[in-house]
Amino acid sequence: ARGGLFGTSFDPLLAHPDVLFDKVRWDVVVEQAPGAAAVVGLSVLGVLLITSAAEVSTGRDGDANDELCAAGAANVLSGLGGGFVGYHSLSSTQIAHGMGSDSRVPGATCALAYVAAVVVGPAPLAYVPSALIGGLLLFIGSSFLYEWVVEGYGRLPRSEYAVVLLIVVTVATEGYIAGVAAG
Repeated sequence: ARGGLFGTSFDPLLAHPDVLFDKVRWDVVVEQAPGAAAVVGLSVLGVLLITSAAEVSTGRDGDANDELCAAGAANVLSGLGGGFVGYHSLSSTQIAHGMGSDSRVPGATCALAYVAAVVVGPAPLAYVPSALIGGLLLFIGSSFLYEWVVEGYGRLPRSEYAVVLLIVVTVATEGYIAGVAAG
């Protein structure tokens, strides 16, 4: 499918079920297995970390097993459609919680926006001012820093606060993956 989604040669696997076994180069699949295992491991770790962070920031208990099952099912569907690995968004959860939402409406709205992006493509994003996106990112990042670094000082035990500082410094100096490893 030349010129497919986003002007690429995107072609979902489900559109060609004969490819599942007939034309797969299994030697390449085996060669890429360690990388795929690393992606699975980091995704599981990411879901668990985000679930814990959402529990702390919203003050509500979460069920890690339910979150892992939901992320796993979504990733299987995404993979069959040619999509990427993904999981929960702490920033979206934080925004919805900060707006006082106690329902599934923000999540459903976000899902509809994703479906619209797949159907319509990226063209409508050209009408969103870059300063709006930048401001939103700045707001989310600074609110997380304030919540974890400033408010965390009085709220967290000293050992946990030291881990938060270690993660913040590591992410700032070495990058996100190093920060996850440090945490």
